Amino acid sequence: MGGLPDAPPAIVKDASNTNSSACAWSAFRHTAYALALERAAELRAAEEDEAAPYASKYAAADLMLQLQHAAEAHVGSDQHGPEAAACLARLQLEHGLALAETDLLSEGEASLRRALEFEWPSTPGCLVLQQQALNALGALWSGRADFTRALEHLQQALALYEQGKQMNQQQQQQQQGQDAFEQQSQVEQQAGGMADAARLPADSNNGAALPCCMSESCNSLPAATSSNTDCTSVTAAEEVAGAAAAAAAAGVADPGGSAEQRYTTTLFYLAQVHGQAGDKDKSALFCAATLNRQLREGAMVRQSCDWAQEACILSLVKQHFVACSMSRPCHAANGLPGSVS
Repeated sequence: MGGLPDAPPAIVKDASNTNSSACAWSAFRHTAYALALERAAELRAAEEDEAAPYASKYAAADLMLQLQHAAEAHVGSDQHGPEAAACLARLQLEHGLALAETDLLSEGEASLRRALEFEWPSTPGCLVLQQQALNALGALWSGRADFTRALEHLQQALALYEQGKQMNQQQQQQQQGQDAFEQQSQVEQQAGGMADAARLPADSNNGAALPCCMSESCNSLPAATSSNTDCTSVTAAEEVAGAAAAAAAAGVADPGGSAEQRYTTTLFYLAQVHGQAGDKDKSALFCAATLNRQLREGAMVRQSCDWAQEACILSLVKQHFVACSMSRPCHAANGLPGSVS
């Protein structure tokens, strides 16, 4: 895309310096990649220049494309392959999101679809990113007036949100169980120490305990067995660390907020799509849910125009389908966004 703002020289330089060494990967992962995501977010959020519409978003997409080429060089690595693949998926996603905000909608759609085809790490953070891609695809198909396809993508986004909630709950339960186990272990160790201190030595060797190698109850493992056990533990730990690194790579520097914020966006799009498709009942339900969540998230002061518009729409729908009395809170919300309880 000629004539567009170039990427910062430091980012391009770091990305072009990649090779198979661990140092080069670390430089790419923690410098070029992280800086590029941050820069792309700034470009996408920049105010548009009327003389060059979409220029900043084109630049963000170009930057993501440059970094994709650099990440591809590491995908086949035994040591950094999974982490590089996660970086590549994230870059593909950001490339598609940038183009989806321009006139290159078909290119943006194709990039988002490719991003969703990756095997993302199974973490709540990565589910949020996929949720963002599905939201963008839902909005894209809604703009084309293909409401069936729009709803398909938005329903998938809802499913990912529920999956992420369950995953978070499981992680919290596991953490609580681990904390309880550690507390119990500490109590038992303290109790055992007190019992040992109160117990007199059983031998008559001047009150001294026998060395481990002289005790009949010694059950020390041979060095070879201990070494084998350590080797197995390290391998398992490396696998866990590799999965965690891949998940961290995909989710680094995410400017889009939490899963709850993305979920609110999904509900907002569902309200719009159902309304455009002529299903006023469902549109009213999703519109009410969106307004309620936006109010709880404190977004009303920043988005008072959107709040007022949606409140008016919802009040009209309720007047027609439910009852006039139920529409009054919506009119009140239209007048004073922050005062509704």
